[in-house]
Amino acid sequence: MESITLRRPLHAQGIARLSFWGFSMTTRDAQALRFAFVQRPHVVLMCIALAACSTAPHPKSQTPTASAPAASEVSPHTANPAPPAPAAAPATSPPPSPPPPETHAALTPGKGSSPASTGTKKTPGAKKPAELPTPPAKDAAVTNEKLKPAPATTVAGGKLSGRIDLVAGTGQQLSAADLTDTTIYFVPSAGAPHPKPGRFNIYTREKQFDPATLVIPVGSTVSFPNKDQILHNVFSITSGATFDLGLYGEGGSAEYTFKTPGLALINCNVHQAMQANVLVLDTPYFGHPDKDGQFQLDVPAGAGSLMVWHPRAAIQTKLIAAATADPLTLRLVLTKPRVVQHLNKERKVY
Repeated sequence: MESITLRRPLHAQGIARLSFWGFSMTTRDAQALRFAFVQRPHVVLMCIALAACSTAPHPKSQTPTASAPAASEVSPHTANPAPPAPAAAPATSPPPSPPPPETHAALTPGKGSSPASTGTKKTPGAKKPAELPTPPAKDAAVTNEKLKPAPATTVAGGKLSGRIDLVAGTGQQLSAADLTDTTIYFVPSAGAPHPKPGRFNIYTREKQFDPATLVIPVGSTVSFPNKDQILHNVFSITSGATFDLGLYGEGGSAEYTFKTPGLALINCNVHQAMQANVLVLDTPYFGHPDKDGQFQLDVPAGAGSLMVWHPRAAIQTKLIAAATADPLTLRLVLTKPRVVQHLNKERKVY
């Protein structure tokens, strides 16, 4: 065993340190210590007690951890050593969580539509954007009203008025009743709204069609009741309105729906002299002159074409730049007979 040579005289302080630190000693030193303990035991015991008190760790001192190096061991290459970590704050109860933010349904146009989704994705840790203040209820109602589609409005138009003059052509006869068969209608350049279709009757009475002239909106249905005690067969071979209602007697009736605008010539396959004219219009702006030939027609604003039609005359067209208060004078020459020559439903001569 390696021995330690005592460089100081053996006194009380030296004995206490050797005893507490547990150094090994030679036989000579052990004998000296035993001699001192025999001669002055109280001194040896007192020194040992004092040494134990002076070398015991202070209760408030803390043992440095292995991971934190001492100040003297800091590398000289470190320019700014890290400051010591602050003391941990005492544990406190977490603050109450704030109430969830209010959500407001987006105003959407249309009846019965569900609120639209905002489509915003939330990113963890991202700063929540500031919420806009909730608008008052009356402002929301106004906004919702603005988002609704605006109702269709009728553009203020004007009136077209004037007089129809009928003139008999060569070999033609003219009667006062011919004025009532005249039709005036207006076709706007921007297009006309579709007229509402309806249901109409043309009777077969005393081997005649009554009325012999009928103006209807496109899509309307016409019935042909038989009021005679004889058989009739109503048909048409007009392009766009070709039909054959068959042969039926008194009290019978048949009908046809006119789906194509234009003039349809109606005949009876039994009686050649029976003939009716059905004018199918795709504009709601039409009318008839009175017994004096005067007419007045409500039309929309803007340019268009004023059409004058009579079953015995060629159709007349007048371009209108805009509605005017100045009366118009329109002249028609009757060049056709009351019954136009035609073929039967087999497209043969009667």
